[in-house]
Amino acid sequence: MAKIMNKGLMTSLCSLLFLFLATSLVSSQEAATANLEVSIASSGGFGCKSNLYSWSMETFKGDLYVGTNNNRGGAFGLRFFIAGLPLRIFTAGGQVHKGTRNSVTGDWSWTRVLEDGLNDKNNYGIRKMKAVGDWLYGVTGK
Repeated sequence: MAKIMNKGLMTSLCSLLFLFLATSLVSSQEAATANLEVSIASSGGFGCKSNLYSWSMETFKGDLYVGTNNNRGGAFGLRFFIAGLPLRIFTAGGQVHKGTRNSVTGDWSWTRVLEDGLNDKNNYGIRKMKAVGDWLYGVTGK
């Protein structure tokens, strides 16, 4: 039994080390292949340094909507969140940002359309969005 517990503890510690490294070494880069082009549409958390994680995206009426995980704890708080321990003290509530792309220059302009987790900071992120007809629905993480 002790060997199993030690192996479980070692697995947990290795997982936490991986999460630490993964959240510490993240970088934004552009990439392209013959079939796909990936480019940065926004950087810096849409002007809010607490937006460390873009959680969902959906196109709606020609614009792109991005739901965020708003984490005031920085990379430290994000590590707890990824480990499955979303500490409420680290969040100000999720946000949704609407992006409109200039058809000539390709530049994006962003507008915050939802903030503060719908007036409940425990709604720490917008996990999923889905456009249905004339409506855009969102699901929060709580």
